[in-house]
Amino acid sequence: MGSKTLKYRVYTHSFIKYTEGKMIQRYIAILLLLSTAALPMSALDLTVDQAVSIALEQNLDLQSVYIGQRTLEREKNSTWNNFLPEASVGVGLNRLNSLENKSAVIYPDNWSLALTFQSSLSLSSSTIFQIKDTLMNYQKGLISQTMAERQLTRDIRKAFYSLILQQRTIELTEDTIDTAYKRYERAQANYELGNIARVDVLSSRVAWENMKPELLNQQNSYETSLWEFKRVLGIDLEEELNLSGEIESTVRDFDPDSLISNYLYESLDVQYSAQVVEQLKVRKGLALSQTMTPVLGLGFTWLPFKNDIFNNTSSDPDWLDYNGAMNITLTLPLDGFIPNSSKNLIVKGLSDQMKQAELNLENQIRGTIIDLQSVVLRLNKSASTIETLKLNVELAQENYNLIDSSYNEGIMEFLDVQNANDELNKAMLQVLTEKYNYISALMDLIYITGNENIQ
Repeated sequence: MGSKTLKYRVYTHSFIKYTEGKMIQRYIAILLLLSTAALPMSALDLTVDQAVSIALEQNLDLQSVYIGQRTLEREKNSTWNNFLPEASVGVGLNRLNSLENKSAVIYPDNWSLALTFQSSLSLSSSTIFQIKDTLMNYQKGLISQTMAERQLTRDIRKAFYSLILQQRTIELTEDTIDTAYKRYERAQANYELGNIARVDVLSSRVAWENMKPELLNQQNSYETSLWEFKRVLGIDLEEELNLSGEIESTVRDFDPDSLISNYLYESLDVQYSAQVVEQLKVRKGLALSQTMTPVLGLGFTWLPFKNDIFNNTSSDPDWLDYNGAMNITLTLPLDGFIPNSSKNLIVKGLSDQMKQAELNLENQIRGTIIDLQSVVLRLNKSASTIETLKLNVELAQENYNLIDSSYNEGIMEFLDVQNANDELNKAMLQVLTEKYNYISALMDLIYITGNENIQ
């Protein structure tokens, strides 16, 4: 056997061993993956209050709002730095190109090391307005943050109860489809006995089949709503959820006039619009102070240097200081007094913005009044409708009891009992839907008023 052949076989044997080892590792990894996937994943039991708590901690949009508010808080806590002077230091090498008409003592023909230190501070009435503007930015941020929290709480509660309503709707549709299928089976049996025509069988089959797409649409809609709910919560989309709760709330009457008088100016939308007006007043004052009031300037400069730092025989050459100064200035800008100058136009523009903001505030107040009146109408309408629908449930329940009793006596068929049960479920679903409408309107009222105990 040749050496080349022996080497080839040894190499081939090693490669096979290597390949077998890799395949075994892959099989083990696949088995571990399958065994992990086979483990049952426990669903997260979630109440509506727990959902709100999770969203307030993990919602990504709200986290972004918190970051922005921390920035505004840092600026608010640092407003004192408006009184800090600007300062700079520098170092450099200097050498004159010519000594003509210069004193060689003061301007030596060699390299010198120069240090610079400069400091300046400008003080005017605009500094006070700048501080006020920073504080108002922070206050507006607080209002925006509270608005985001209230809105998220409202949306989470609405979404939670909407998912429960969709679950109940799917269950009812499944029961109705099951009843339709049994109706088709009975028609098929009667047809085989010669009691009905073929067309009746086909009609019952078509009625049964036509219900399936609606169930699929409801299931798809539920899955989409559930994914969106998880996204808003800020949890993994693959997380299994088990929603625990009922669509229930204490029904009561609301007086719109009382709500308007007590809660109109508690609306964050109104407060935010009012804050915009106040901030524009401050910014107008800032623009006026920057263009029409004097500015006090304080400055200090120090410029020491060492001569001939490369050839100086002295072990410690002296620092010389032929420059440096302290100055105090008082300046008054004049372009702000010139009609239609750029700075004058800025002031006029801010005046117009302030008038617009005042109009927006008035419009927001009127809109909030309409919102309160509208939500009270929805609440009172739902409260009245719930009572009517509850009566329908009682009638449907009585009808079901009678048919069920007749079935037990052999007078009615089982399918009649199922049909009565479907009608009872529909009546109960109508009540549940109206209760959701009531809770949805109640969440809107809580958002507007900011009063969690209003219910």
